[in-house]
Amino acid sequence: LHPVFNVSLLKPDNDPSEFHPHSDPKPFQLNNDPSLSIHSLLDCRKMGHRYEYLVHFSSLPNSDDSWVLLSDIPTTYNELIDRFHCRHPRAP
Repeated sequence: LHPVFNVSLLKPDNDPSEFHPHSDPKPFQLNNDPSLSIHSLLDCRKMGHRYEYLVHFSSLPNSDDSWVLLSDIPTTYNELIDRFHCRHPRAP
C-alpha cells in the first residue's frame, strides 16, 4: 500500500478559519477606570505611527486581554513598560 490520493477526490479548502477561529483582541480604552489595574504587558505592536500593548488586567480573565494605545496607559505604569522592553528587546 502506498499513501496516494486520487486528485479527483480532493477538494479545495475554502474556509481555513472554520476549525481555527482567530481574531485579534478588540481595541480597548482604559478611560481612567480605577477598577482596571494592569497586571502585565503581553505584547507590543506598532499600528501606523502609534504603539499598542496587549494588556492583561488583574480583575479580568485572560479572554479579556486587550490592545491598549500607549497614550492611554497611565504614566504610573512606565516602569512596567520599561520591564517589558528589557525582557523583549526586539519588541517595537
